[in-house]
Amino acid sequence: MSSRRRTALPGARRLWVLAAVLIAAQLILRAYVLARGNFYWDDVAFIGRASGPLPDARLWWADYDGHLMPGALLTAGLLTALAPLSWPVAAASLLVLQAVASLAMLRALVVLAGRRLLVLVPFAFYLFSPLTVPAFAWWAAGLNALPMQIGLAVAVAETVRFVRTRSRLAFGLSLAGYVGGLLFFEKALVVPFVAFAAVAVGRAVRARERPVRSTLRRGAPLWGRTRRSPRCGSSCTPPPRILGPATTRCGSPGMRCRVRCTRCWRPRRSAGRGPGTASTRARRSWSRRWW
Repeated sequence: MSSRRRTALPGARRLWVLAAVLIAAQLILRAYVLARGNFYWDDVAFIGRASGPLPDARLWWADYDGHLMPGALLTAGLLTALAPLSWPVAAASLLVLQAVASLAMLRALVVLAGRRLLVLVPFAFYLFSPLTVPAFAWWAAGLNALPMQIGLAVAVAETVRFVRTRSRLAFGLSLAGYVGGLLFFEKALVVPFVAFAAVAVGRAVRARERPVRSTLRRGAPLWGRTRRSPRCGSSCTPPPRILGPATTRCGSPGMRCRVRCTRCWRPRRSAGRGPGTASTRARRSWSRRWW
C-alpha cells in the first residue's frame, strides 16, 4: 500500500503543478487581450441598466434583446455601482471568472478520467482554444459565457459523482450548477444533455454493460425519471395479468419477483442456429455495449 502511494503522489503532484502552469499561462494571455480592449456595444447597455435601483428585480428579469439573463445583468449592475465605467474592474471580473472556470473544468476532467497526466491534453485544448477568446474579450458576452462554463463543469462533475456514489451533496451541487448557469445564459439548457452524455460515455469506456440504461437508472432523480419499484408489477399500468410463480428475474435489478406479469417478464428465446444468428449476436453485443 505504501509503495502505491509513493508512486501515485509524484504523478498527482506533477499533474497539479503542470495544470497550475497552464492556467497561469492562460490568464497571462487573456490579460494581454483585455489590456487592449474596452467597453463595446452591449456593455454600454448593461451599464445603462445599472443606473436603476439594484433591488428592483424587474430590471434584471426583463427581456434583453431576446435573452433572459438576470445573473449577468445583476453582476454588471453591482460592478458598475462599485466602479462606474472602469474597464480595469470589468477586465478583472472576467479574469476571476476565467480562473474559476478553468479550475472547475480541471476538476470535471479529473472526476471523469482520474488523476492522470493525459487529462492535461483536453484541458490545454480548453485553455488555449481560440473559440472562447471573442466571448471573453467582450465584457457582456463574457458575463454570459464564463458562468455558463462554470455551471457546465460543475454539473458534469457532480452528475458523475452522483451516478457513482448516490451522494445527496453531489445531487444538490449538480442542480446548483445547472440553475446557476441558466441564470446567466439560457443556452445552459443543454447542460443536462452534456452531463448525461459524459456519464454514459465514461461508463462505456470503463466497460460497463448497457451504459445508457444504467445512466438513466442510476441518475433517475436528475433526469426527472421515476425508478421502478422493487416489486414486480407495482409500476405497471394497467395492472398486470398474473401468469404464475416466478422462475426468472424481472426488470428490477437484484430482485426476484413473486409474480410474473406480462410487462416485466418475457420468456427466454431458444438459441437457434439460423443464417441470421451471427448478425443477431453482433447486434445484441452492440446493444449491451452501448445501450
